Amino acid sequence: FGPDREAPVALVAAVVPVAAEADGTDGTATAHAWEWGTTVELQVTDLPVHDQYVLYAIDDAGHRQQAGTWGPTAARAAHVRSATAIPQTALRRVEVTDRDGRLLFVFDF
Repeated sequence: FGPDREAPVALVAAVVPVAAEADGTDGTATAHAWEWGTTVELQVTDLPVHDQYVLYAIDDAGHRQQAGTWGPTAARAAHVRSATAIPQTALRRVEVTDRDGRLLFVFDF
């Protein structure tokens, strides 16, 4: 950003557990706009135990893009940065599933 441009406003959403095993999951998702799309940053704690997590970005027309994956941590917490080509103005939801596609929790913008 140049000296005469302000940084874009980030969108923030709180976690909404979907699966019973994710009831204790807490955290936020932050979406930052870029010319090419959106960076999504998750801060989550008390993750249900899985060998892999998959992050999807959903646009306002319902189209879904995989935006990242990560593995388990000893603390059952994660700070994940990912990206999607979906513009921030069209980003409506971020979903996190397990490896098999079972929905664990969501963030609605």
